[in-house]
Order: sequence, then structure tokens, then C-alpha cells
Amino acid sequence: MTSVVQSPWTIRALRNGLFLVSAYLILVLCLPLHDLFWGDDALTPQLGFPSGPINFLIMFLHQPGFESWYPIFFLAVLCGLSVYLVKGYPRLSTFLVWIGVIVLYNRAYLSMVGGNYLLHSLLFYLIFADENATGETVLGSISVTLTNLSLWACRLQVMIVYIFSSGYKWVSEQWRSGEAVYDILHIKEFSLPWIMESVDHWHGLAVAMNYFALAYFTLFSILVWSKRFKLPLLVIGMCIHLGMGWAIGIMDFSLIMITSYAAFLEKEDVNRVKSLFTRRIKA
Repeated sequence: MTSVVQSPWTIRALRNGLFLVSAYLILVLCLPLHDLFWGDDALTPQLGFPSGPINFLIMFLHQPGFESWYPIFFLAVLCGLSVYLVKGYPRLSTFLVWIGVIVLYNRAYLSMVGGNYLLHSLLFYLIFADENATGETVLGSISVTLTNLSLWACRLQVMIVYIFSSGYKWVSEQWRSGEAVYDILHIKEFSLPWIMESVDHWHGLAVAMNYFALAYFTLFSILVWSKRFKLPLLVIGMCIHLGMGWAIGIMDFSLIMITSYAAFLEKEDVNRVKSLFTRRIKA
């Protein structure tokens, strides 16, 4: 067992980012439409599921007679955020945010996208992380080990997303032929009319974007470990996801993916960026 938390700044940054995204998803996007998501007139029908204590907890709002209990899980998210801001307690606060977010979104499952599943997984891993842990005792050493493992679990989870996403793209004829981005931007339910018209006039640009995205998703899990390429890679990824969120209206997914990049950042990386901007400003 190790006695030192490897990247306390990274864990703290990742947790802060995930908490902000969770608050945005639940309090800003969902709360104004709470009746449509969880009330008596909810758009999503209740599901059946195998019995068991974990399923009972995660699918709590699908239990007959418990539909109106959803405000409790809003309070869980708020309590988790409040505890973290006032007292710290990273494990307790993360558990409260995780349980609130996952129960609410599993009831509103039709609104879930791939980013939601990633958010739920990252929050779950961080339940075991305490960036303030010290290995001065046996229990402390166990706590530090769990913290380090949880960070690596978060990194592995993000890599799995990119590995499987790139694999799916490579077996898709649309992506290999360069037409996937063009077709995606022509889905009326997601795209904007002026974007569809612009793409018609710039078909070659859509093809270039297709292969650029394919290369990025394929190389991410390799280049993210390179000190030379990591920061440019993450900046490019931020631009890709912001573009996706803006162009096809999946900003919640984009924000989650961008936030997950914090798992790969070290404090030294942020200092390098600050130093670069400082030199540019002075110049």
C-alpha cells in the first residue's frame, strides 16, 4: 500500500467539475420541467426490474407508490453539494450527489445520453476517493490506496469510452466513407436549418471533419499520456465537444465529456497554461 495520494489536485478538480455539471443537469435543465420528468404526468413510463437491494435503490422511483418521492433526491444532491462546500467530507458528499443524480435520471431514462452513464460511473468511483487522505496509519494507507485506485478507474473509464467509440466508428461504413458528419448534421430533430444548408455548400469540409474526428477518437487513449501532446489534445477535444453540443443540441453530453478531461490534468499542466498566457500578455 502507498502512503501518498498521487494527484490530489486532479481528484479535487475532477470532483468539483462533476459536481458543477450535476448541479447544472438537475437544477437548471430538469427542475423547471420536474412534472414531465418525475411527476404524475411524467413522459417516461415506469419499468420493471429484477429484485435486489441495489436495483431497489437505483430504481427507487419506479417502485409503485413511490413516484412522488423524487424531491428527496433533489435534496440529496443539494445536501451533497452543501456538505462539500461547508465541511468537505468528499466521500459522503459524492455519495449523496451520486445517489440523487442516478435515481433521478434512471426515472427519466428517455432523456439520458451516453454522457449520463459516464457521469454516474465517475461519481461512483469518486465515492472511494479522499484527496486529503494520509497514510500515517493502516486505515490511512487503505484510504490512500482506494483514492489512487479511484482516480485510475476514472481515467480508465474515459479511455474505454473513446476506445469503444472509435471502434464503433471504424466498423461503420458511414464513418469510413467520410459521410457520417454530413448525415448527422442533416438530422432535423437535432440540427439547425442554416447548418444543414451550410453543410450542403461545404460538403468537403464535412468530410474533413469526419476523418479528423475519427483520428481524434482513435488516438486519444494513446496521446493523452504524452506530456508533449496531452494539452493540445485536450484543447482540441474541448473544441470538438463544444462544436457537437452547439451544432446538434447535446450540450449536456459535451459538458460531461469536457469535465472528464480533468482526470488527466495535473497541477503542472495548469501552471504551464497560466505561464503561457502570462508571457503572451507581457509580450
